[in-house]
Amino acid sequence: MLDDFDRINRLLDQYKSLLTDKQIEAMELHYSSDLSYKEIAEECGISKAAAYDLICRTEKTLEHYEECLHLAELSDKRNAVIEEMLQSNDQKCTLWGEKLRKLEERED
Repeated sequence: MLDDFDRINRLLDQYKSLLTDKQIEAMELHYSSDLSYKEIAEECGISKAAAYDLICRTEKTLEHYEECLHLAELSDKRNAVIEEMLQSNDQKCTLWGEKLRKLEERED
């Protein structure tokens, strides 16, 4: 369950700007504030079934974006390469790894 939770949060980080305000609000209430569907429904002024549907549809949308664009996958690969560089015995490689890590942090 935690893996799914983490995955959705990572996908939200990558694709949040492609979602509607209502989708963002529902996902943040569910994944960041840990509200139930009933609580989300009350907060958004919709039914519990509509809250559940909105979150499910948005999760599918995020997965679709990832299938098409692979931004989260590419980010993972970049981070793995940077980590290898940081662990390298080659001083130049380590220095470049540090520079790349700083660039990655700025993008977040």
